[in-house]
Amino acid sequence: DCAADNVKYVEIRTTPKVNAAGALPTKAAYVDAVLRGIEHVHNCRDELDVSARLLLSINRATDTAATAADTVAVAAACAARGVV
Repeated sequence: DCAADNVKYVEIRTTPKVNAAGALPTKAAYVDAVLRGIEHVHNCRDELDVSARLLLSINRATDTAATAADTVAVAAACAARGVV
């Protein structure tokens, strides 16, 4: 959709979620899944001239200082993969 609209840069924002009983037991696993999706699109569609970056948000209503710090740590660890 972005390429069709001549968008060259897109930022995708999400709050990392944890599903301890499911496939995403940690925030890092959640972020990895999102990044793999972005990377898959770029790898399959070389002709797309759209750069995508991932912004991680912190939910001020539910996150504690510790869970917010965890999100910041995941963001820092994934910076080379496009998390800003």
